Order: sequence, then structure tokens, then C-alpha cells
Amino acid sequence: MSDEPIGWKAYRTNLLLLYETLQPSGGDAVIDRLAEESAQLAGKRAPDFAEMWGKLNEIEARLFLKLDDTRLREQTERKLVQAKLMELPGVDGVRTRFAAITGDDATATEKRRAVAMALLEDMFVRYSYRHAERAKRGEVAVRLTRLGISLLIVPLVLLIYYSLRTNGYLDWLAGYLPRFAGADEAGMRTAEPRIHELFLVIYFGFVGAYFSRLSVFQRDMARLKWHEMDKGYGGGAMAVRLLVGSIGAAILYFLMMGEVLSGALFPGRDYALFGGEGGQVFRPSKDLALLVVWSFIAGFSERFVPDRVSEVEAQYKVAEPPPPPVSDTRNGP
Repeated sequence: MSDEPIGWKAYRTNLLLLYETLQPSGGDAVIDRLAEESAQLAGKRAPDFAEMWGKLNEIEARLFLKLDDTRLREQTERKLVQAKLMELPGVDGVRTRFAAITGDDATATEKRRAVAMALLEDMFVRYSYRHAERAKRGEVAVRLTRLGISLLIVPLVLLIYYSLRTNGYLDWLAGYLPRFAGADEAGMRTAEPRIHELFLVIYFGFVGAYFSRLSVFQRDMARLKWHEMDKGYGGGAMAVRLLVGSIGAAILYFLMMGEVLSGALFPGRDYALFGGEGGQVFRPSKDLALLVVWSFIAGFSERFVPDRVSEVEAQYKVAEPPPPPVSDTRNGP
């Protein structure tokens, strides 16, 4: 019925057992109603968090209002131990305040009860946030998984294309296309569409940006807060990050193609995609590998391409001439 039915059922059973021990002092119509409503949740397939734990929290709070001083101390001590285990902020201060209340009169009991009730509220809020963060982590993990699967479809399509091209099926189909498109058949067969290189670069820029988000999420998953995941891994935030990665890879491609960035670590032109010499569809080479690596890096690092552009700007920036002196005409020419 949920991701934690065993704990929920055990918690509910313990609360109802405590309620039974208080029956001689009189029942509570609200608690009876909440107990009945919570029992009906057992038949539901997937009740949400508010349905599951909200009712139990209200039952527990109402029970604490009925406890005598002895049981109040016992139950509060038990809750303090639980709060310590769940790393509730300020729990040590709560323990100190509770222990500082002395006396056995009604006034002291009510003071202790007030501290205990505040503790219950803080624990429920803390647990609610923890549950929301757990659900958010699952949501982000599913989003990243679906995105990763989508990125894997691209090389699968390329493999199918390669297979069709290798076996001549695309050449056979290309023989019919000029009849409808009016294109030059020889030109279609011999052209080398370099635009495919840019598509390859953009794709690996996407992959680099995706891997960056994925690795950060895996590293920080256990301590990420809800607002951090909503801000960094929401649909809009992910789209912007992928767009930045693809644009960065495309800019780096043109910087390398224009030899603004060049050297032994940058690719030359010794690669062919979809139309190389001898009709090869795909010819692996060192330059092709460097092109893929740098495209991935440009997508992975948000600052890599902006820093390279800043370096190029600083290198070729022309010093501006100083402004002309301003003559002082207050005392005449």
C-alpha cells in the first residue's frame, strides 16, 4: 500500500494500545474516528503521506493530552530518543528544557506537556520533509533515467543507419528520391555533409551536460534538500543545463574548426562521417576521438567554453585609446 507499510502498521498498533490503556479515563470520539479512518487505509493501494501519517500524528497528539505525569515523562523520553535518531535539530535543547521542569504539581505537568507537544510537532514536520525529500529523490532519479535512455536511442538510430547504408539499402532508396525532389543524384551520392559533424558535437555536448548532472546527483543524493532538487533538477533547470552544454560544444567546435583553438590536443580534420573516402560511413580515428572528447568536456563543464572565449577576447582585444583631455574653461581660454 506504500513504501513503508510495515512501519506504519506497527506505529498505529502501538498508538492504539496506548489508547486502550487510557480507556478507564474515558474515550475520545475524535480519536475513535481517526482510528477508524486509518484502518480503512489498509485497503487502499497507495495512500499518500498525509493520509498515512497525518492521522496518526493527530492521534498521538491527542493521546499526549490525556497522559498523566508519569506516562507523559515515559512517552516523552521515548520520543526524545527517536528524535535523536532522526537527527532532529535542537533535540538536545528540548531534552534540557524538559529536564529543567521540576515539581509534581499540575502546573509542572502542564509545562512538561507543552514541551512534549512542541516536540511532537517538530518531529512530524521533520519527518514530513524527510518523506518529501525521499519522494523528490525518486522523482529526479526517474527523470534522469528517462533522459539517459532517450540519449541512448540516438546511437541506436545511427547504428541502424550504418547497417542500412552498409548493405546498400539507402543507396537503393536514394535512386528514387531525385525523381520526386528534383535533386542531382550524383551530387547526393558524392556529397560529404559536414553538418553531421555539428550534430555529433551537439549530441556529445548533451551527453556531457547530462553526465554532469547525473554524477553530481549520485554524489550528493543522500544530503540533497527538497528545494535544492527542485531548483537544480526540475524540468526547466535540466533543459537549460542541456541547452548550455550543447551550445558550449557547438561554440567549441567552431573555435577548433577555425583554428582559434589548435594544437596536439585538439582534433585536426582526419575523420569522416557519413560519406568519407571509399564510401565509408564511419571511420574511427584519433581526430574523431578528440572531437568527441572535447565536445563532451564542453558539455560537462559549464565554465570551460566561457573561460576559453574570455581568453580569446583578452588575447585579441584592442586597447581603447584614452579619452581626450577635458579643457577647463572656467577661467577663460
